[in-house]
Amino acid sequence: MQASWIAVHAALAIVVLRVWNLLLLKEHLDQPVVVAAWLVSGFVLLGAARRIARLTPEPQRSRLQRGYAAIEGPELSLVALLFVLLFLFHWGFARAASDGREYFVQVRSLVIDWDLDLSNENDVFGVRGTAGNFAFGAPLLWAPFFVLTHLWLGLLNLLGGEYPRNGFFNPYQRAVGLASLVYGFAALVMIYRLLSQYFSRRLSAASTIAITCGSFIVWYLVADNSMSHGTSMFAVTLFIYMWHQTRGDGSLKRWALLGAAAGLMSMVRWQNLLFVVFPAVEELGNVVARVRGAAPDGQPVESEALDAPATPDAGSWAHAGARYAAFAAAFLVVFSPQFAFWKAVRGSWFSPPTGAHGAELAAPAIGDVLFSADRGLFSWTPLLLVAVLGLIPFTRRHRRFGGLLIAALALQVYINATVEWSGHGFGARRFANCALIFAIGLAALLSWIRERPTLAPALLVGILVVTNIFFMAGMRAGDIPPTGTVRFEDMVGATTARVGNPFSLPMSALTALRFGTDLGFYERIGTQTFNNLLIDVGGDNDARFLLHGWSLPEAAADFTFRWSDGPESTLVVPLKEAADYRLELRCAPFLPAGSERQFVAVWINDEPAERVAITPGMRTYRVAVAAAMLRPGFNEIRLQYAWTASPRSVGESNDARELAIQCDSISLIRDG
Repeated sequence: MQASWIAVHAALAIVVLRVWNLLLLKEHLDQPVVVAAWLVSGFVLLGAARRIARLTPEPQRSRLQRGYAAIEGPELSLVALLFVLLFLFHWGFARAASDGREYFVQVRSLVIDWDLDLSNENDVFGVRGTAGNFAFGAPLLWAPFFVLTHLWLGLLNLLGGEYPRNGFFNPYQRAVGLASLVYGFAALVMIYRLLSQYFSRRLSAASTIAITCGSFIVWYLVADNSMSHGTSMFAVTLFIYMWHQTRGDGSLKRWALLGAAAGLMSMVRWQNLLFVVFPAVEELGNVVARVRGAAPDGQPVESEALDAPATPDAGSWAHAGARYAAFAAAFLVVFSPQFAFWKAVRGSWFSPPTGAHGAELAAPAIGDVLFSADRGLFSWTPLLLVAVLGLIPFTRRHRRFGGLLIAALALQVYINATVEWSGHGFGARRFANCALIFAIGLAALLSWIRERPTLAPALLVGILVVTNIFFMAGMRAGDIPPTGTVRFEDMVGATTARVGNPFSLPMSALTALRFGTDLGFYERIGTQTFNNLLIDVGGDNDARFLLHGWSLPEAAADFTFRWSDGPESTLVVPLKEAADYRLELRCAPFLPAGSERQFVAVWINDEPAERVAITPGMRTYRVAVAAAMLRPGFNEIRLQYAWTASPRSVGESNDARELAIQCDSISLIRDG
């Protein structure tokens, strides 16, 4: 038995080294069967080791064998997930890209040059030169993989290879991607283990796998994993896991470890610092108890903050101060490389790049972050909406822990809503640090549904009924032909044409109510904001901004236009920020014989700006708009006309439209 045990692990070591090599050097890209065969062989060998461990009499098992013997089906499914992720990584990851290049030059300079002078990396690697704006935590976590790759290439060269060992060669880039995958998988293991304390192992594994594969998480583990999101998920999950596993322990060691974990997660991404809400609320309960005199000084206090045992010596102010000091000291020690990085790259020991990540703290775009068609959290990954709903039944059973999960998620929604949230990539990637929260919510919802066996079929029937209603509405409106083949996208389009993205419905409805328009307007206008904006009225994209009071687009010999239709016309313009602007309206009046002079009153967000006299001919009229009248995001502009008339009423034609102006363009130009 011992010989078999050694042989299996020797074979497993060979497989690991072989897979490591082929992943780094991109071998067999045209032979996926070969890559799969090596990965499957590793899975089979792990199964063989598990079998040997279980056949070994329990008193004779080593610690490693006891670990193998404890592996059940749910754990094997997680191992299978790891091998699938490695397989996808082989083709999904090409090189360090986007923000990942800025992180990559940090680790390259640290390991190869032994400094943080990034000038040579910026020149050679063709980056934006903004690495100083990015956190230093992910590169530090990648460094061991980077070093192993450097040593491995040296070994291959000793065996006859001729691989560059300059730190830029593609295997170095794949090493950081592989590091993100490994750290991300470690986070998934911790998520599974924590879930298993509340749910069955099978449900915990299923929820962990579903959250991974049903959201943006898998993308940032196998494709864009030169970014920091895989390591961020690891660092935050580690912090919450450590906090959860040590609840009720008031020792200085525990608080020092939590401080160290907090320093690590904050150094990976600044926003992760907000997850200290978990121990903060825990301690708040102890403080409240001490203030109320719930226990004599130096005695245990029953915690009001957690579903956990009392914290030893929580009632002692001296002990509380020692805990805080241990936490802060450990935090600063672990976070200290970030201070050194700032000093070397930005010239100051404390230099967070607030200007590079300008935040609108007073005007967070929370609705857009959650529901925007441009990488909204729920609109891009509907499974996460389902998962968040599951936090409700979880909190009913585990009030304190569930409340903290909701609070932590709310803080991340807020902080992400204060900065530009979209950009490139798949989904709302900054929420990768909330993977544990989503997994708990999904597991709780699945558990809740399992207790109500008729609920899932009822929901399915309801969805099909609603789809059929919209399908019939589309037929009646003429969107669907009465004869011939109807494609599936036509069936879906009958719904989306009326409600837009169903998972953006809350923001679609709020926007529709705010501006009195249809549900699809929120998607049409999109999430791009502008410093300066020119709307070519009558052009290809003007309907994105126009609301009410406009006729169909028309074209003259050298310009496009729309006639106004009705007593007023409205449009919405999305601005990056409030500032002093100049509104330019290029238009001509409708002037039937004997008509009075036309005036247009310009209203900005329901405040009067200026009343403009419109003279005959196509001319440009300028209106000053003060910053106080504008706001970041959507701004409504209303053009109110002194009078309107229809060509039919003045005997010019049978046109019944109530016309006031012929509009060629509308511009908003920022002053200065």
